[in-house]
Amino acid sequence: MAESYGIALVYVATDDPHAISELQEALASLVSLNAVSYKSTGSQGIKHIKVVGQRLDRQFMAANTEECAKLANEGTRTLNYDARMGCEWIEDKLKRAASSDKLAQSLGVIIDIEILARADAFVGTFTSALNRVAFQLSYARKGYVKPYMSLDIAWCWAGFHLIQVPWGTYGC
Repeated sequence: MAESYGIALVYVATDDPHAISELQEALASLVSLNAVSYKSTGSQGIKHIKVVGQRLDRQFMAANTEECAKLANEGTRTLNYDARMGCEWIEDKLKRAASSDKLAQSLGVIIDIEILARADAFVGTFTSALNRVAFQLSYARKGYVKPYMSLDIAWCWAGFHLIQVPWGTYGC
């Protein structure tokens, strides 16, 4: 996608505190490998891709999120925080956060949505409500669907009907 659309800057919106550095390393390897093959084929290829994200304490948002995803993928309803489940979504975390954290983290989520909506292309997961909101906002503003790639399911309006996915069913 980067080569097809001339993308040189990637914004990462994630609750994984290691995602940005991991993607930078993976892309550096890819760019190095591609540089060798492009020399032999004469293609311009991908010369450099810069990866950026917010300077935000992602550890706050990362805690217990994987457990939520695991439970949701198994078909367990996780919409309301239950300490027995060991799962907490963003809104649950913000409820229990200190006032200063609530503001910083809430603004962080809004900034992620805004930057994703303004981007020229999208790679992400459509099982994420945040990603679906950003994608819809982009379409509403631009009037067309920008280039995209979902890492899990096809685009859908979440909540209307169940679809079969590799891990069971998903409310789409």
